[in-house]
Amino acid sequence: MIKIKQKDVKGGRWFQAEEENGQLLGFATSSLNENNQVVLDSIHVVPIARKKGIGTALLDSVLKWGNEEGVNEVVGEFFPEFRGGEDERAARKFYERRGISIDSENNLKGRVR
Repeated sequence: MIKIKQKDVKGGRWFQAEEENGQLLGFATSSLNENNQVVLDSIHVVPIARKKGIGTALLDSVLKWGNEEGVNEVVGEFFPEFRGGEDERAARKFYERRGISIDSENNLKGRVR
């Protein structure tokens, strides 16, 4: 079973996905900006844990936190690890399936549920 731990950090919140034994599977960092938006600063899932719902659990946790903070929009920058490859296409689909668009300048934008 996967656990998502959270903790407040300077200027935002840290989310960590791990197995019951404590093995790190992924993390996300986020903050709130002056426009009352959640900024998805980073999200990463270790390669062996991809396609197992870890990224979804992390993103859902970020969005839930934003909702609890009274925010209704998420923004960020899209930085795939490998531009132009299968990983980039998978990352784009990941965001698009969750209603988060990526514009021509690689900016993320979507609604907090």
